[in-house]
Amino acid sequence: MDEIGGSGFSRTRKFDDAARKDRIFHPKSAISVRFFVDVTALERQIQEKTLKREIQEDNRKKLEHIQAYQLHKWNQTDEKLRQGRIELRRDLEDKWRKQDDEFQERWKKKYHVFNAYDPITIVPAERYMQQDQEATLDATRKNAVNDVVARQIQENVMKKQQEEDEYWAYEHGQMGARARLKRCEEEIANKLRLENELLSEDHLHNARLKREREQQYQQDEHNYQIHHSFFDQFGSTSR
Repeated sequence: MDEIGGSGFSRTRKFDDAARKDRIFHPKSAISVRFFVDVTALERQIQEKTLKREIQEDNRKKLEHIQAYQLHKWNQTDEKLRQGRIELRRDLEDKWRKQDDEFQERWKKKYHVFNAYDPITIVPAERYMQQDQEATLDATRKNAVNDVVARQIQENVMKKQQEEDEYWAYEHGQMGARARLKRCEEEIANKLRLENELLSEDHLHNARLKREREQQYQQDEHNYQIHHSFFDQFGSTSR
Protein backbone atom coordinates (compact mmCIF):
# COMPACT_ATOMS: atom_id res chain seq x y z
CA MET A 1 0.00 0.00 0.00
CA ASP A 2 1.49 3.32 -1.07
CA GLU A 3 1.80 5.97 1.60
CA ILE A 4 0.31 9.41 0.98
CA GLY A 5 3.03 11.61 -0.46
CA GLY A 6 5.18 8.62 -1.46
CA SER A 7 6.61 7.99 -4.91
CA GLY A 8 3.95 5.39 -5.72
CA PHE A 9 0.99 7.40 -4.46
CA SER A 10 -1.52 8.63 -7.03
CA ARG A 11 -4.83 10.40 -6.49
CA THR A 12 -6.07 9.17 -9.86
CA ARG A 13 -5.41 5.44 -9.54
CA LYS A 14 -8.34 3.12 -10.18
CA PHE A 15 -10.42 1.68 -7.34
CA ASP A 16 -9.55 -1.98 -6.74
CA ASP A 17 -12.29 -3.99 -5.02
CA ALA A 18 -10.04 -7.03 -4.52
CA ALA A 19 -7.34 -4.98 -2.80
CA ARG A 20 -9.97 -3.23 -0.69
CA LYS A 21 -11.40 -6.59 0.37
CA ASP A 22 -7.91 -7.88 1.31
CA ARG A 23 -7.19 -4.77 3.39
CA ILE A 24 -10.47 -5.20 5.28
CA PHE A 25 -10.60 -8.99 5.82
CA HIS A 26 -6.96 -10.02 6.00
CA PRO A 27 -6.31 -11.47 9.50
CA LYS A 28 -3.14 -9.42 9.99
CA SER A 29 -4.48 -6.17 8.56
CA ALA A 30 -4.35 -3.14 10.85
CA ILE A 31 -7.91 -2.19 9.92
CA SER A 32 -9.32 -5.71 9.85
CA VAL A 33 -13.02 -5.79 10.68
CA ARG A 34 -13.52 -9.46 9.93
CA PHE A 35 -15.46 -10.10 13.11
CA PHE A 36 -17.51 -6.89 13.07
CA VAL A 37 -19.10 -6.74 9.59
CA ASP A 38 -21.35 -8.90 7.49
CA VAL A 39 -18.91 -10.60 5.10
CA THR A 40 -21.64 -11.95 2.87
CA ALA A 41 -23.28 -8.55 2.48
CA LEU A 42 -19.98 -6.90 1.62
CA GLU A 43 -19.12 -9.61 -0.91
CA ARG A 44 -22.57 -9.21 -2.45
CA GLN A 45 -22.00 -5.45 -2.65
CA ILE A 46 -18.69 -5.99 -4.44
CA GLN A 47 -20.30 -8.47 -6.85
CA GLU A 48 -23.12 -6.02 -7.60
CA LYS A 49 -20.67 -3.20 -8.32
CA THR A 50 -18.60 -5.49 -10.56
CA LEU A 51 -21.72 -6.63 -12.42
CA LYS A 52 -22.87 -3.02 -12.82
CA ARG A 53 -19.52 -2.01 -14.31
CA GLU A 54 -19.61 -5.00 -16.69
CA ILE A 55 -23.16 -4.10 -17.82
CA GLN A 56 -22.16 -0.46 -18.39
CA GLU A 57 -19.11 -1.51 -20.39
CA ASP A 58 -21.21 -3.93 -22.46
CA ASN A 59 -23.82 -1.24 -23.15
CA ARG A 60 -21.08 1.18 -24.19
CA LYS A 61 -19.61 -1.35 -26.62
CA LYS A 62 -23.07 -2.09 -28.06
CA LEU A 63 -23.73 1.63 -28.55
CA GLU A 64 -20.37 2.10 -30.29
CA HIS A 65 -21.12 -0.89 -32.53
CA ILE A 66 -24.56 0.51 -33.46
CA GLN A 67 -23.12 3.96 -34.20
CA ALA A 68 -20.34 2.46 -36.33
CA TYR A 69 -22.89 0.35 -38.21
CA GLN A 70 -25.13 3.38 -38.85
CA LEU A 71 -22.14 5.42 -40.08
CA HIS A 72 -21.13 2.54 -42.37
CA LYS A 73 -24.64 2.32 -43.82
CA TRP A 74 -24.80 6.09 -44.33
CA ASN A 75 -21.45 6.03 -46.12
CA GLN A 76 -22.67 3.18 -48.32
CA THR A 77 -25.82 5.14 -49.15
CA ASP A 78 -23.82 8.26 -49.99
CA GLU A 79 -21.51 6.22 -52.20
CA LYS A 80 -24.47 4.62 -54.01
CA LEU A 81 -26.05 8.02 -54.61
CA ARG A 82 -22.76 9.43 -55.86
CA GLN A 83 -22.25 6.49 -58.23
CA GLY A 84 -25.86 6.88 -59.39
CA ARG A 85 -25.30 10.55 -60.19
CA ILE A 86 -22.10 9.72 -62.07
CA GLU A 87 -23.85 7.02 -64.11
CA LEU A 88 -26.80 9.30 -64.82
CA ARG A 89 -24.50 12.07 -66.01
CA ARG A 90 -22.59 9.60 -68.20
CA ASP A 91 -25.80 8.21 -69.70
CA LEU A 92 -27.12 11.69 -70.41
CA GLU A 93 -23.86 12.78 -72.00
CA ASP A 94 -23.88 9.69 -74.24
CA LYS A 95 -27.51 10.30 -75.15
CA TRP A 96 -26.89 13.97 -75.94
CA ARG A 97 -23.83 13.10 -78.02
CA LYS A 98 -25.76 10.53 -80.03
CA GLN A 99 -28.65 12.94 -80.58
CA ASP A 100 -26.28 15.67 -81.72
CA ASP A 101 -24.50 13.28 -84.09
CA GLU A 102 -27.82 12.11 -85.52
CA PHE A 103 -28.96 15.70 -85.92
CA GLN A 104 -25.77 16.73 -87.69
CA GLU A 105 -25.89 13.68 -89.95
CA ARG A 106 -29.58 14.13 -90.72
CA TRP A 107 -29.49 17.80 -91.64
CA LYS A 108 -25.99 18.15 -93.07
CA LYS A 109 -26.80 17.03 -96.63
CA LYS A 110 -30.51 17.75 -96.78
CA TYR A 111 -30.26 21.41 -95.83
CA HIS A 112 -26.90 22.24 -97.30
CA VAL A 113 -27.38 25.01 -99.85
CA PHE A 114 -25.08 23.60 -102.49
CA ASN A 115 -26.64 20.15 -102.29
CA ALA A 116 -30.26 21.29 -102.08
CA TYR A 117 -29.95 23.75 -104.99
CA ASP A 118 -28.05 23.63 -108.19
CA PRO A 119 -25.49 26.48 -108.19
CA ILE A 120 -25.78 26.78 -111.95
CA THR A 121 -29.57 27.38 -112.16
CA ILE A 122 -29.87 29.66 -109.09
CA VAL A 123 -28.47 33.13 -109.10
CA PRO A 124 -25.93 33.96 -106.37
CA ALA A 125 -28.23 36.46 -104.62
CA GLU A 126 -31.03 33.90 -104.15
CA ARG A 127 -28.52 31.29 -103.11
CA TYR A 128 -27.19 33.54 -100.33
CA MET A 129 -30.73 34.31 -99.13
CA GLN A 130 -31.49 30.58 -98.94
CA GLN A 131 -28.28 30.06 -96.99
CA ASP A 132 -29.40 32.69 -94.43
CA GLN A 133 -32.79 30.99 -94.11
CA GLU A 134 -31.15 27.60 -93.63
CA ALA A 135 -28.98 29.01 -90.85
CA THR A 136 -32.09 30.34 -89.11
CA LEU A 137 -33.88 27.00 -89.49
CA ASP A 138 -30.80 25.17 -88.25
CA ALA A 139 -30.67 27.36 -85.12
CA THR A 140 -34.39 26.79 -84.55
CA ARG A 141 -33.96 23.02 -84.79
CA LYS A 142 -30.99 23.08 -82.43
CA ASN A 143 -32.98 25.13 -79.91
CA ALA A 144 -35.82 22.62 -80.13
CA VAL A 145 -33.39 19.75 -79.52
CA ASN A 146 -31.84 21.62 -76.60
CA ASP A 147 -35.31 22.14 -75.10
CA VAL A 148 -36.01 18.41 -75.34
CA VAL A 149 -32.66 17.59 -73.76
CA ALA A 150 -33.23 20.10 -70.95
CA ARG A 151 -36.67 18.60 -70.29
CA GLN A 152 -35.17 15.11 -70.16
CA ILE A 153 -32.52 16.30 -67.71
CA GLN A 154 -35.16 17.88 -65.48
CA GLU A 155 -37.30 14.73 -65.57
CA ASN A 156 -34.33 12.52 -64.67
CA VAL A 157 -33.30 14.84 -61.84
CA MET A 158 -36.85 14.88 -60.45
CA LYS A 159 -37.03 11.09 -60.72
CA LYS A 160 -33.74 10.64 -58.86
CA GLN A 161 -34.84 13.14 -56.21
CA GLN A 162 -38.10 11.24 -55.72
CA GLU A 163 -36.23 7.94 -55.39
CA GLU A 164 -33.86 9.49 -52.86
CA ASP A 165 -36.77 10.92 -50.84
CA GLU A 166 -38.50 7.53 -50.82
CA TYR A 167 -35.29 5.82 -49.74
CA TRP A 168 -34.70 8.19 -46.82
CA ALA A 169 -38.35 7.93 -45.79
CA TYR A 170 -37.92 4.16 -45.67
CA GLU A 171 -34.66 4.48 -43.71
CA HIS A 172 -36.30 6.83 -41.19
CA GLY A 173 -39.14 4.35 -40.77
CA GLN A 174 -36.66 1.55 -40.13
CA MET A 175 -34.79 3.68 -37.59
CA GLY A 176 -38.06 4.37 -35.78
CA ALA A 177 -38.88 0.66 -35.75
CA ARG A 178 -35.43 -0.16 -34.34
CA ALA A 179 -35.85 2.52 -31.67
CA ARG A 180 -39.25 1.10 -30.66
CA LEU A 181 -37.79 -2.41 -30.52
CA LYS A 182 -34.95 -1.16 -28.32
CA ARG A 183 -37.39 0.54 -25.93
CA CYS A 184 -39.46 -2.65 -25.77
CA GLU A 185 -36.36 -4.70 -24.94
CA GLU A 186 -35.36 -2.23 -22.23
CA GLU A 187 -38.85 -2.37 -20.71
CA ILE A 188 -38.78 -6.18 -20.68
CA ALA A 189 -35.29 -6.15 -19.11
CA ASN A 190 -36.41 -3.71 -16.40
CA LYS A 191 -39.49 -5.80 -15.68
CA LEU A 192 -37.40 -8.97 -15.36
CA ARG A 193 -34.93 -7.17 -13.11
CA LEU A 194 -37.71 -5.97 -10.80
CA GLU A 195 -39.21 -9.46 -10.68
CA ASN A 196 -35.80 -10.93 -9.83
CA GLU A 197 -35.32 -8.36 -7.08
CA LEU A 198 -38.73 -9.16 -5.58
CA LEU A 199 -38.00 -12.88 -5.80
CA SER A 200 -34.62 -12.39 -4.12
CA GLU A 201 -36.19 -10.36 -1.32
CA ASP A 202 -38.82 -13.07 -0.84
CA HIS A 203 -36.12 -15.77 -0.61
CA LEU A 204 -34.12 -13.68 1.85
CA HIS A 205 -37.22 -13.12 3.99
CA ASN A 206 -38.05 -16.83 4.04
CA ALA A 207 -34.45 -17.72 4.88
CA ARG A 208 -34.47 -15.19 7.73
CA LEU A 209 -37.70 -16.66 9.15
CA LYS A 210 -36.32 -20.18 8.87
CA ARG A 211 -33.11 -19.17 10.65
CA GLU A 212 -35.12 -17.50 13.44
CA ARG A 213 -37.25 -20.64 13.87
CA GLU A 214 -34.15 -22.82 14.05
CA GLN A 215 -32.55 -20.51 16.59
CA GLN A 216 -35.73 -20.51 18.68
CA TYR A 217 -35.89 -24.30 18.48
CA GLN A 218 -32.26 -24.62 19.61
CA GLN A 219 -32.92 -22.18 22.45
CA ASP A 220 -35.93 -24.18 23.56
CA GLU A 221 -33.94 -27.41 23.43
CA HIS A 222 -31.14 -25.82 25.42
CA ASN A 223 -33.50 -24.62 28.16
CA TYR A 224 -35.40 -27.91 28.36
CA GLN A 225 -35.83 -29.32 31.92
CA ILE A 226 -37.30 -32.61 33.11
CA HIS A 227 -40.45 -32.20 35.20
CA HIS A 228 -40.11 -33.14 38.91
CA SER A 229 -42.98 -35.65 38.66
CA PHE A 230 -40.68 -37.92 36.70
CA PHE A 231 -38.41 -38.25 39.73
CA ASP A 232 -41.24 -38.61 42.26
CA GLN A 233 -41.89 -42.17 41.11
CA PHE A 234 -38.44 -43.15 42.28
CA GLY A 235 -38.81 -41.50 45.69
CA SER A 236 -35.87 -39.23 45.13
CA THR A 237 -35.41 -35.56 44.23
CA SER A 238 -32.01 -36.11 42.68
CA ARG A 239 -31.69 -35.24 39.07
